[in-house]
Amino acid sequence: MIDVHEIAGQGIHGTVDRHAVRIGSAVFCGASEGKRAHGDSHVHVTIDGLHRGHFIIRKRTRDGIAEAVGELRQKLRTSLLTGDAQVDPALARAFEGSDVRVNCSPTDKAEVVREQQAQHHRVLMVGDGLNDAGALAQSDVGITVTETSAALTPASDAIMDANSVAQLPHFLRMARRARRIAIGSLAISLCYNVVGVSFAVSGHLTPLIAAILMPLSSVSVVGFVTVTTALASRNPR
Repeated sequence: MIDVHEIAGQGIHGTVDRHAVRIGSAVFCGASEGKRAHGDSHVHVTIDGLHRGHFIIRKRTRDGIAEAVGELRQKLRTSLLTGDAQVDPALARAFEGSDVRVNCSPTDKAEVVREQQAQHHRVLMVGDGLNDAGALAQSDVGITVTETSAALTPASDAIMDANSVAQLPHFLRMARRARRIAIGSLAISLCYNVVGVSFAVSGHLTPLIAAILMPLSSVSVVGFVTVTTALASRNPR
């Protein structure tokens, strides 16, 4: 019989065939933390109160993430929140000079987001695990990075394929351009309506002309959106 319980940010413990098992951090398992290489994570195992050893999980920086962070830092403030005790050297170089915090629990990450929002900053959070769910939900915009669309992902505003994470700066530029295009199309529609209503009220607009201008205004707005979207997508900057 298996009885398992999780302690957030520390590990899991339970009973397996009448044996008490703990899996998680060194402190949680009553062990001393050994020396770790950069980017390595240790998952310790204790059975019946006896420390049996640990697994080494070696992480590597996602392809293109360093370049994406470097580009984002030109206009945005960047921070790195990780539950690991050490940061991969390539990732550390990408975030050099930024706010880097290690050994962050899921609660710590959400609290950092709240701290930034209390300073009237709008926060974009990018996470790739369920331990980021709290921070993703707390942030103004949350983006989940996943290896497959079929994987379980926390609730967020957007889901990004892991292979496309290097394109994040481009996606953000496109989002800003799309917003400007939407505002521009609304402005054109408003001008059409103001001018059209003014002529109609004054009696200078015949039903025939109104019937022609109505679809023409819709076509012009759709054409404006189509052309500007195509041009915006071709311009990488």
